[in-house]
Amino acid sequence: MLNWYAVKVLYCVRIDGEPMETKLDAHYHGDEFYEEKLLLVQAEDAKKAADWTAEHCRKDDNTYVNRYGQLVYYRFYDWLQVDEIRQATLHNGTVASTATYRMPKGTDAEQLIADKYEPCDAGELFPLHIMEGWEHSNAKL
Repeated sequence: MLNWYAVKVLYCVRIDGEPMETKLDAHYHGDEFYEEKLLLVQAEDAKKAADWTAEHCRKDDNTYVNRYGQLVYYRFYDWLQVDEIRQATLHNGTVASTATYRMPKGTDAEQLIADKYEPCDAGELFPLHIMEGWEHSNAKL
């Protein structure tokens, strides 16, 4: 019998090389990125869900040139967590994953959010955009 699992994965996005001076704009910054995804996977057990996820996610690895002429390496890092979804059928409100955070006494929710979650806005993601005229499929190594 197959069960459903929520598998949290992490991708690392590294940017290599200096930007082309003529391409620099207000969106450029020298930061790198991590992307966390939560995948729903159907498998016989948690180990098989994790194994399938690792194999599947490695296929997402990619290298391309961004809009600033730098190489971007998008790589699967690892799966971080596997949670069994304990309901036979999925429906609105099904809990896919849960996490509990230990924080110092007196930490408010806003501080937790600032410490744990600071997603990028659209402007911050510009260093990941493909360079104009560069075909994504041609950039794979």
